[in-house]
Amino acid sequence: MFTIKYGLNKLPEEGKTEVQRFFLMSLFGEKVEKTPRLNVAFVLDKSGSMDGAPIESLKAGLKRALDVFTENDRVSIVLFDSMIEVLLENTRLYGPDKKRVKHLISTIEAMGGTCIDEGLEAGIKELQKVKLKEYVNWIILLTDGKNEHGSNEHAIEVATQARELGISVFTIGLGKHWSPSLLEKIADITKGEMFYVEEPRELKEIFTEKSAKIRKTVAKNVEIILKLHEGVTFSDINPAFIVRPQIVALEPVLDVDQYIIDVGDIFEGENKDIMFQLFMRGNQKYIFGFKVNYYDIEGNRKEIPWKEGVPATLYEEAGEFNTIIERLSVYLQSELVNELLEGGTPEQALTLLQTMQMTATKLDDEELKTIIDQNVTKIKDGIELSNEDLIKTKMFTKTVIKDD
Repeated sequence: MFTIKYGLNKLPEEGKTEVQRFFLMSLFGEKVEKTPRLNVAFVLDKSGSMDGAPIESLKAGLKRALDVFTENDRVSIVLFDSMIEVLLENTRLYGPDKKRVKHLISTIEAMGGTCIDEGLEAGIKELQKVKLKEYVNWIILLTDGKNEHGSNEHAIEVATQARELGISVFTIGLGKHWSPSLLEKIADITKGEMFYVEEPRELKEIFTEKSAKIRKTVAKNVEIILKLHEGVTFSDINPAFIVRPQIVALEPVLDVDQYIIDVGDIFEGENKDIMFQLFMRGNQKYIFGFKVNYYDIEGNRKEIPWKEGVPATLYEEAGEFNTIIERLSVYLQSELVNELLEGGTPEQALTLLQTMQMTATKLDDEELKTIIDQNVTKIKDGIELSNEDLIKTKMFTKTVIKDD
């Protein structure tokens, strides 16, 4: 299924009453032992702005993605503009059915506005038509625009409902005019991932790539259960994050005497790294006990038993830890920059961006430094950051931790 490695960022500091330490836990997906059954809903924007190359690339990419699915899988296709159309109800794709569905896809035309939340809600309803435990349940959501005919608050509520049902969402933003904040929230809440497609031609590949990734699921709905030892507490601010493959803030949920942390699905050949920010006594001997609950691909509840006491003397080389912490700080600073710009205080945002510049230089990340430099220059010149600037900043900071 998957292996677990962990470590702390520095050795205990004797004599101090309280110290801050970071604990990194890495879950690595081993080889898929049995191919999972997929239950995937494509929730796709066909609004008027998708006319031309975008809608043609969408249709070509969707047809190609169907070839990933076998007769043991289930697929549904929901289209949205200012209205909702269920192009394909939840169905198994037997051989002849693929030809029929590809013909249906050819009939898609772009028109109308954008209503993301109702599209997402319809996608959940399609997935829920089949509740067999052995299916891996995902939504692949694409939009090129903001939720102008819908409610962002409702979209967040629907995403929360999806996660409660064990559904995750890949969100894909096309072009320059979608909301990175909304798509990030939907992906983060559901323990999915967010992606940026700059040009329509990229759509020919991305649906297949994400469908193939779901095919490599080795464990579903993974939860880390922690029991903190006396003298150890989570940080009140930013207590936990997924830091790879994308940065996602986590909120440990207290259940009597233990914390539950939902980290989503694990895929073959991929690390999912979780960082906890903890405070403890300088002479702390043990940090916490933990176990891991998950479902295998056949839907059976599994457990990696309790490890009763993780010692505070555990230590990893500082290099990787410091890099992850600094990259995480850049992401958090970027979020604060957005808040400051929205609040009409560009001078404070500029100061923070200049701090980010120094960190990016220290990290020797030229792509990240370039986008931050561009933002600094624009704000110095009194130019408002465009939506494209915000998208690129979001993606470069959120996905800055990459596998080699």
